[in-house]
Amino acid sequence: MNTTIKIGMIGCLLCFRVLGTARGQGFASQVEGMWRAGNYAGVLAIAQERLAADTNDLPGLLLKFEYESEYLQLSAATNTAAEILRVAPQIESVSFSAVRPVVMDDAQSALELMPNYPASEYAADLLKVGTITNKALPCDYAIQALEEDGYFQ
Repeated sequence: MNTTIKIGMIGCLLCFRVLGTARGQGFASQVEGMWRAGNYAGVLAIAQERLAADTNDLPGLLLKFEYESEYLQLSAATNTAAEILRVAPQIESVSFSAVRPVVMDDAQSALELMPNYPASEYAADLLKVGTITNKALPCDYAIQALEEDGYFQ
């Protein structure tokens, strides 16, 4: 990726953070809004930033997984799902504990289904990658639960 694009992405991230803070928007709302707007690269940049600071950061892993799934990076998504299965049980906060079984089921399903993604569908689906906007962030429920537990303070 060239320097101009990197600088633009960083500027965009900073803008979203400032705007989110100014409106009292929490982390979950911020990343959900970015995802719905089709700013998948921005969501991935946040995930990478969080994971650079802590490789066990569950929100970073969840966001990275969603990006990899969206862009059909099946091998990478499978590896990230395995990391989610390793890290999620370590978080015992109240709100997240209520949704942890769903997070675990989603990650386990990814491990089982992604290696069997039909080749005939893969090529067709690859053409749609990153083109759909106003799409809900699949892990939003987990990010919201972590936010409710004060994870982002």
